[in-house]
Amino acid sequence: MKKGFTMIELIFVIVILGILAAVAIPRLAATSDDAEVSKAATNLNAALSDITAFYTAKGKFNLSDQANSKPILSDMTGVQFGAAAANQASDTGNIQVKKKDCIQLKVVDASTDGTPAYVMVKKVGTDAICAMVAANPGVASALTSKFSYTKTAAGATTPTTATLPESTEKDTGYIKVGGTGVEY
Repeated sequence: MKKGFTMIELIFVIVILGILAAVAIPRLAATSDDAEVSKAATNLNAALSDITAFYTAKGKFNLSDQANSKPILSDMTGVQFGAAAANQASDTGNIQVKKKDCIQLKVVDASTDGTPAYVMVKKVGTDAICAMVAANPGVASALTSKFSYTKTAAGATTPTTATLPESTEKDTGYIKVGGTGVEY
């Protein structure tokens, strides 16, 4: 008598392996998505930290040696932004997740009316992975942050308190950089 596996035994093994694969593959994909979300949150945190350090060191975003007097976001941080060609000489950059723009950063220099320098953080992606990024506690905090500052209108003697944004925009946060009273 020959020893070996019967066809039924082989089919059972294949079915069991198929069931295990059906359970494991979605779990692995979810782990990959979680890693991408964490990477995006880390990139946002690093970019904000780098931009703040740049502003603290230079005292302004606009550099005098630039022909267009526009800040170059990619010079302020080592974080890679999406659509690199479009953002080469730009004050705006997009943090990507799985090659999709999810979070946009824009630097705004201090103005003569007393508005301090700040970074605008805005959700731009609408798909599921971008929703996961926006739900991350660190990113959600940046997307909802606002600040108040004191400004004196032209010709006025009494300062008033203003808040950014002066017009509310959904999923957009404003993070003050430089100056006194900045909390990191």
